[in-house]
Amino acid sequence: MDGFAYLAELSKNTPMVANTNAYADVVRDNAIKRFALAKIQDCTTALLDKSNLSTEDRLDAISKMMSQIAGYERSGKQAGLCKADEVASDWLEDWNVRKMQPERVAGLSVSCMKKESKSKKSEMSSRG
Repeated sequence: MDGFAYLAELSKNTPMVANTNAYADVVRDNAIKRFALAKIQDCTTALLDKSNLSTEDRLDAISKMMSQIAGYERSGKQAGLCKADEVASDWLEDWNVRKMQPERVAGLSVSCMKKESKSKKSEMSSRG
């Protein structure tokens, strides 16, 4: 293959910005479908579960799951009320990762203590 044919083949197979946007749309649509299918499966499980829940409670749970699907489709994020212990455990887990593996943390350090410890004591004065 000569140089021009190689370049033509390369340009034909190289994604363009328009293609990447279309690909991102396809990925988003598939994520929404996967989320919806998982919630529909949860709805089926809730409906057929042999627990002592009333039909009204089951339909209420299914309605909430359908609302979650609609919210996910609009925002691309799972939203809604969460139990406090779930939020606290997620926060604690993130905090532990940041504490134990600081190299994995992205961003800037904004601690006031670090700034003060770098200052000379003679430069520090009280203002009143």
